[in-house]
Amino acid sequence: MNQYNKSSVGKVRRAHNSSGREHQHRANKTERFIYTIFTVIASALCIGILLFIFVFKIMIFTGDSMKSTLTEGDKLLVNLLDKKPAPGDIAVIVGSKGTNRAVKRVIATEGDTVLIDYENDIVYINNIPLDEPYILDKDMIETGDIEFPFTVPANSYFVLGDNRNVSLDSRFDELGIVPQKNIIGTVLLKYNRNERVKILEKTPIDTDIEEWFFDLLSKITK
Repeated sequence: MNQYNKSSVGKVRRAHNSSGREHQHRANKTERFIYTIFTVIASALCIGILLFIFVFKIMIFTGDSMKSTLTEGDKLLVNLLDKKPAPGDIAVIVGSKGTNRAVKRVIATEGDTVLIDYENDIVYINNIPLDEPYILDKDMIETGDIEFPFTVPANSYFVLGDNRNVSLDSRFDELGIVPQKNIIGTVLLKYNRNERVKILEKTPIDTDIEEWFFDLLSKITK
C-alpha cells in the first residue's frame, strides 16, 4: 500500500472513530436528560404524596349546619398542621364529649367572653358585635345549654355553625367547648361543581383550580 492509500485509510479510521464518539456522547446526553426528568417527576410525586398524607386531607362535608358557606357534598382541603385556628376560620373538630368529627366556624378563643343577644340576633365577643355576613338566617332561635355571657377557658375554642338554627355547636353540651387537642385542622379550600373553588377566608376568592385536582387528591389520600 502506498503512502497515499495509508494516509486515506488513517483519515477514514479517525473520522469513523470521531463519529462514533460523537454518537456515543449524544446518546449519553439523552440518557442523562431522560434520567433527570424522571428523577424530578418521581421526586415531585413523592413530595406530593407525603404532603397529602401528613399535611393535607380531603374531606367531604355533610349536613346543613354550615349553610350557606358549605353545602352537602362540598370537598374540603384541610390543613392538618394548622391546629390553632383564628376567629373566623372554619375548623374540623372532635367535640369535647368525644362526639364525631364536625366542621364549625371558630367564634372565640381562650379568654374571650361570648354573649349571644337572641333578641337582636347579635353575637358579641368582648362586648364588640361580630360582623357575620356568612350567617344563613339572621333570626336566631334561642337554644342551647350554655349560659351567657360565657368566658372561653384556656386552650379552648367556642364554635358555631353558620346555619345557627340547626347547628349542634358549642352552645350544646353534646359538642361543648372545643379543647385545643380536639382540633383536627383548619379548612383552606372548598370545591363544588357550581362555585368551583373558594378560599375560605373572610372574603371568598375565586380561583381556577379544576375538579380533577380535587379528585386526584381524594384518590391519593384515601
